[in-house]
Amino acid sequence: METKDLIGSRWLIKEELEEMSVEKLSDQDHMQFIWLLEKLLTLQCDPAEEEFVQKFCRNVALQSKKQLIEPVPYDQQGRAFSTGEDRRKSAKAEAAAYETEVEE
Repeated sequence: METKDLIGSRWLIKEELEEMSVEKLSDQDHMQFIWLLEKLLTLQCDPAEEEFVQKFCRNVALQSKKQLIEPVPYDQQGRAFSTGEDRRKSAKAEAAAYETEVEE
């Protein structure tokens, strides 16, 4: 069974589905409906069926596509490393993680 790729999308939340169907739904009804849509996507569908299922999805902007990913820095020995820092109340933490060599 092959599942269609839903990365970058989400199912309608209960309130959105209620608005679309003009009907009140219980949490269980909503969960069952989403489960059935996911089950339907595991089956072979023609384009009309896929289009039907897509009506219940919304595209979501992926945060990873919005973030600038800087190149990995290397130290004097040629090892990749990463540093980070954070503050909580009056405390400050700094950390560095270095690449280790893996023996095969």
